[in-house]
Amino acid sequence: MVNTLDNELANLKTSAAEQSEHYESSKNDPSPLLVSFIHKSGGLSAMRTDAGLYGEEEGTTTRPKPKPKEKKIRRREIDDGIKFFKTSKRKALLSSIDPTLATKDGLVAAVGRINRGEFELLATSDDDDLVSKLAAECAEADTSGAPHNLRLLTEVIATQALPAKLARFGKRLAEDSDIPALDRHGKETGKIKMALPRLLVRPGHGDMLLSNVHSGVSVVTRARPIKPIVDDGGDIFLNGDDRTLIEAEYIHQRQLRFMEADPKDTVKAAAADEAVAFCIETTHSVTDKKRNLYFYDVTAGKSDHQVDYGDAADFTPTWIFQLNLDWLKRLHVDFVGWWINHHGADICRSKNKSFTVKLENSAWTVFWGAKNERATHNTKIAMIGGCAAVGLNNSLEINVLSKDFLSVFSALFAAPLSSQKFDVEGNADIMKVSYATSLAGYEVYLPFCDAKHKRIQTNFKSV
Repeated sequence: MVNTLDNELANLKTSAAEQSEHYESSKNDPSPLLVSFIHKSGGLSAMRTDAGLYGEEEGTTTRPKPKPKEKKIRRREIDDGIKFFKTSKRKALLSSIDPTLATKDGLVAAVGRINRGEFELLATSDDDDLVSKLAAECAEADTSGAPHNLRLLTEVIATQALPAKLARFGKRLAEDSDIPALDRHGKETGKIKMALPRLLVRPGHGDMLLSNVHSGVSVVTRARPIKPIVDDGGDIFLNGDDRTLIEAEYIHQRQLRFMEADPKDTVKAAAADEAVAFCIETTHSVTDKKRNLYFYDVTAGKSDHQVDYGDAADFTPTWIFQLNLDWLKRLHVDFVGWWINHHGADICRSKNKSFTVKLENSAWTVFWGAKNERATHNTKIAMIGGCAAVGLNNSLEINVLSKDFLSVFSALFAAPLSSQKFDVEGNADIMKVSYATSLAGYEVYLPFCDAKHKRIQTNFKSV
């Protein structure tokens, strides 16, 4: 008994000494205690789950993988970037730069400041490493040589992909579905599946449908390809993990330019021992990494209900804006791109989940933030030459989820439009953005939402 008490007393003294040591060290450096606390809590994932920040539901959303670290890819990106910068047309002319301060390729890295819409040059550098990094990161990726089927899939999926700087919030921004999540044994986990986008190829309709599954309403993209990847047969849908890969690697990491495909234009029947209907075999031309993109037949038992907008007769626009690329650039510079850079990290906060957009004949004004701060949080994008509003007799205020608005108009700005003009039309419940590229014609339906950030379901249906 005495020995037991002595042992316990010794343990208490040791514990007290350790606590005192930890306390003294943590006064200047709290990291040891923080690391210990995280470890005892089961790691960051367990802490997030316990706090209810977001669950580990089945399915995946846009969560980009780390950029490929292979030196061969980086070297290729740098070479392509430098070639692009050496041959591309200039966007502005500055005559105050010392021509001797340039790399052997005649390139310089510049630091500037945007002040009232003007670029103020502050400094330049001829550091090869810095110029190479800019060449790899900033040069436009030429995807014209990529296989037709991969270009088309990427272009359609891009219409709703979160901007790269917001991609890490994809899982937190995903809505819950009406379907319980199951474990590997088929038992309910007590969690809910996420309502994720799915790409459906519909030969009978001559189009491709991108929208959420397990949901009553979402952004809907209808793409009508000029050259379809499937001409006939039943509807097929792209595997969800492959859609996520296209977002992460082809769009955000800009790897499409390095991809090869078999076949190059269409899809081919999958192997007899695979539980899929069709596939596209892809190879990364720099790393030789191979990956198959799989398509399922919707009649094979793997189909889930998917959102679509109603028939043409269901859409009755009461107003239309005829817009052009100059106005779109102003929208991106003054609001979309600016908001992503300055406030994107807080997009999951309640006050940033939706925007109010005031539509007027002369301008769009976007309001965001808490209502009591509305007067100090707004951006006005005026109509410019070549733009016109039709049917909007009075101003109209609409609410829209911020992630929907930013995704659709960020993607539109990046899309290779085949015309200088595009249309935005709608009513009190929804807007439709119509445009075309060299690959397809697009209709993107963007539903409005209420004050509680719930999308309006009028005329949406399941297919």
